[in-house]
Amino acid sequence: MGGAALVVLVALVIGAVAFVGVLRTSLSDGVRTAAEQTLDGLSTRVEADGPTAVEAEDDDVLAQLQDGDGRVLARADDTPARPLDTAEQSRTRHDGDRWLLVADDVDLPGSGDGVLVVGAPLEDADAAVRTVSVLLVVAVPVVVALMSLVTWFVVGRALRPVDRMRREVDAVEGTNLHARVDEPGSGDEVDRLAATMNRMLGRLEASQQAQRQFVSDASHELRSPLATIRQHAEVARAHPDVTGTADLADVVLDEGARLQELVESLLLLTRVDERGRDRDRAVDLDDLVYAEASRPRSVQGAAVRVDVSGVAPRAGQR
Repeated sequence: MGGAALVVLVALVIGAVAFVGVLRTSLSDGVRTAAEQTLDGLSTRVEADGPTAVEAEDDDVLAQLQDGDGRVLARADDTPARPLDTAEQSRTRHDGDRWLLVADDVDLPGSGDGVLVVGAPLEDADAAVRTVSVLLVVAVPVVVALMSLVTWFVVGRALRPVDRMRREVDAVEGTNLHARVDEPGSGDEVDRLAATMNRMLGRLEASQQAQRQFVSDASHELRSPLATIRQHAEVARAHPDVTGTADLADVVLDEGARLQELVESLLLLTRVDERGRDRDRAVDLDDLVYAEASRPRSVQGAAVRVDVSGVAPRAGQR
């Protein structure tokens, strides 16, 4: 925010300096135009009435008539007696006021050519420039300060919901993924950001639930073959006449193969979760049921037979 205020300050200062320059030029051009109009009118009277027309000029202008050698032939009241330099664009009088000078050649009755010099006061133009400069020196810092204050207030008010959402999201942990960010309901970008963060939290919660369910299912599936092996081993030790070594070996091999398949399936599921599913494949559930029913089972040393006569695929379904 400080950088933005500095940029605005520099831009306003440059604009103020340019404005003062344009104003000074514009006012000077206006004074010059007025002086040239006065010069034209006085030149006409001098060519008609002679040098006396200059002496009758008002005190609010400088007026001086010079001959071809630069000597002063006539001048208005309060005009310097020494010749005015016609090459000067402006002159500061003894009272401190600046005057803009313009000159033109005139025909003097019976005396040949002369030079008429007229000056117009720049006092009003200088006063206007000074007033505007003082106003800009005061106004520019005030405007920048007000702009910074308003920007700080508006931006702070706009970002306040964002900071609140930051604190709410920062408080979310693995144990409270059900928490959600309050949506302002304003329909603007902040409201859409809150909705997006809530959807993200929902996906994280669903992922956590799926992971927990996966761990639970994997634990159950892994316990089943281990329990079967342990059960047959205990029966074989307690009743060697019922379950022999060959039968126990068959059970261990079958359940070991099943345990291996479960581990490979878990690894496959892990890779699928990491890379996404490449394709779906149809699975015959009845075949899975038959495979489970064919596994040897026993309860307290007695063989258990699972009835799968009612298992059959439905027509039109997979």
